[in-house]
Amino acid sequence: MLLAFGLAALCGCEASYPTIPTQSDVVARVVLQYRFPTSTVAAGSTFSFYLYSVSPDGAFTDVTFQAQYFSSDLTVARPRSDGIFTAVEPGAAEIVGAYNGFTASMPVVVRPQTRTYPFIEMSAGSVGAAGGSTSIRALLWQAPSLSRSIATEGTWTSSDPGVATVNYGTVHTWSVGTALIIVTFNGLSESIYIPVPPRS
Repeated sequence: MLLAFGLAALCGCEASYPTIPTQSDVVARVVLQYRFPTSTVAAGSTFSFYLYSVSPDGAFTDVTFQAQYFSSDLTVARPRSDGIFTAVEPGAAEIVGAYNGFTASMPVVVRPQTRTYPFIEMSAGSVGAAGGSTSIRALLWQAPSLSRSIATEGTWTSSDPGVATVNYGTVHTWSVGTALIIVTFNGLSESIYIPVPPRS
């Protein structure tokens, strides 16, 4: 009887109990976005990105300042720090953000500081979370002091209507992501990336 009790006590000491997982940084993917809407950037200027990690259950975390950044062509775009880049010379490059073994990329086009007329210039303010709207300004520049709005005349399209749709320059956002908004007018075309961030 005493032997049986001792064995039971010994087995009880070796029993294991479930513990709560301690992983606090499980990542399923990462998302790279421009901090502000942009299409092309002028040589000599700076531009910047956010990087978000996405957990398996779809929760977003801003990891911009913990990530590493790379450029496919340092003669076109050069990383500085914290997702900020310098546009060096005209050309195209792929920007890569890396975090916790995951990477995401976005293209960037650097244009000359001086543009050839005529051209379309697009600009937009910072875009809020999904469910909002913003306006894009589209100007046709025909000469250094001659421009006019073509928002109601141009043909507008979105690369991803699930993220954002556009109608006469007014953008409605629907889900987290990035949409390329394009306007075409009289044979000219210009585009701008609209990043839709997660809710903070």
